[in-house]
Amino acid sequence: MTTKKNGPSVYDLTLESFSKSINGCFICRNCMKGTHQRAITGEPETVCTLYEYNGRDKIYSSQNLWQTAKSILYSGMKISPALTDLLYQCTTCGQCTEQCVVCHINDHRANQYNLVEFLRSEMVKKGYGIPIHLKFGEHIQKEHNPYIEKHTDRWNWLPTKKE
Repeated sequence: MTTKKNGPSVYDLTLESFSKSINGCFICRNCMKGTHQRAITGEPETVCTLYEYNGRDKIYSSQNLWQTAKSILYSGMKISPALTDLLYQCTTCGQCTEQCVVCHINDHRANQYNLVEFLRSEMVKKGYGIPIHLKFGEHIQKEHNPYIEKHTDRWNWLPTKKE
């Protein structure tokens, strides 16, 4: 287990680690619409940038991330390339986690932000993900840099020595 400053790494979690939070979700929509914020300021506000960017389509929302994880955990839904669009449009800003009552009650690591990071890592393990990201990963292993340049050319940017 990887130990971080604030406890074990999110990458040490399993989907089952999120089950208490996933099952505790009572679809209050705080993660999407910021009900706590509205109660404080009186202004209607959308906290989920994923939801806002996609014209407030519930399919693209932090709430749907919980429901998708629930389907994977209990209904046999498979992690597939179809999830790429949903998972990589999320900016991982963490506002959903700040607004979620359930996340504050349960294990603080079992939140929407970490769920997105966990599902992204699972997708990459299965060979899914954004193609350019996969290309960067391959190139880093091959040439030790993400810049799609040869390792042997790494010093070419330096001026030649003056003698």
